[in-house]
Amino acid sequence: MYAIRDFARGLTLYLAVSLPFSASAADAEAKFTVLSFGAKSCGVVVSDFEKNEWQKLLNSGWVGGFLTAINAVIDQGGDIAKGTDPAGRDLWIYNYCKANPLHTLYNATDALTIELLSRT
Repeated sequence: MYAIRDFARGLTLYLAVSLPFSASAADAEAKFTVLSFGAKSCGVVVSDFEKNEWQKLLNSGWVGGFLTAINAVIDQGGDIAKGTDPAGRDLWIYNYCKANPLHTLYNATDALTIELLSRT
């Protein structure tokens, strides 16, 4: 019980400190603004994956939220990530980012979304 409470306190503190300084960037076609963790460079995402468990967890949460939003918007009534798990998706994002360090977490997640949609 204490571990969960300590985790929640740490996460709350982290978000309270980091969100006011969150990054934003436009997508490649400048149609909309990418907010928060999605604007992180893939180089930072790779570093997070290898060295920073907290940031890795937050990045994974951002990806999960993005995929949930896609599920809410597409008219297929399902789960585009069906048959995958967070660890597998995290590794896919890591591999994409390792190959494309100048892209963003948004770019990686968008590419993952296209991959997942191609499987449905």
